[in-house]
Amino acid sequence: MRVRESDKPVSGFICSHAKSGRTWMRFALARYMSRVYALDVEVTLQTMWTILPNYDGQRTEGRDIRTYEFGDRADVPLVLSSHLSFDAGLFGDAPIAFLLRSPYDITVSNYFHLTKSDQTYEGDIDEFIRDPELGILNTVAYWNTWSEQLLSNGDLTLSYEALLTDPVEGFRRMARHFGLRDDPEAAADAIRYASFENMRRIELNDGIINQDYDQSDPEALRVRRAVVGGYRDYLSDAHIAYIHDTCERELTPATTSLLAEHGIEY
Repeated sequence: MRVRESDKPVSGFICSHAKSGRTWMRFALARYMSRVYALDVEVTLQTMWTILPNYDGQRTEGRDIRTYEFGDRADVPLVLSSHLSFDAGLFGDAPIAFLLRSPYDITVSNYFHLTKSDQTYEGDIDEFIRDPELGILNTVAYWNTWSEQLLSNGDLTLSYEALLTDPVEGFRRMARHFGLRDDPEAAADAIRYASFENMRRIELNDGIINQDYDQSDPEALRVRRAVVGGYRDYLSDAHIAYIHDTCERELTPATTSLLAEHGIEY
């Protein structure tokens, strides 16, 4: 498969709903590729897109395919990252690594991202959860487009929760899935480099390319908490019940099976 503005074949896609761990895995993968393929990039939240650009159906300065710097290196795989719903015409038969996460944690993390980092949403969390374009209905609809593909086509699905438990093994599975060179030492180094503490330090020092936000506010940071079940600090019983009931009602059987396969409860 080839993408517009690049003649280089695509080696794979990292796909997920927003706030499912994609930044973490991409940051680690950029470090890994810089080392394994001798790219000589100091990986930060300013530079990682030069190795692993976005493929989200829009031109975003500093992050899309125009940012990619290794089109002339046939030995360097082109791995793109996307939040797009599944479309066979867009993704073709390229390998997919798909990241799942608890719908409760996604909802809370996405709320803070859109209100404090992107600053594109002004409602409270109660309104956000029920917003059909942004809240839990959006998450469910997105998963429903992907689940049959992920269950039937040999794509790799990883959960954020499992990655936190054993990040090196999950990361190596992803690298192998994309056909990258398997280097256990470089994988361990990449995960160390992408630790919560180091990523937060780098974010506080350098910020994120083309993003203006209050770095003194911990809830505005891209590297915010990295906690499983942290939603309990923000959601009321009524919020939790609404998310649960929406999932019960709207998830397709394939999506329900996919979540169960990875131990993700709703």
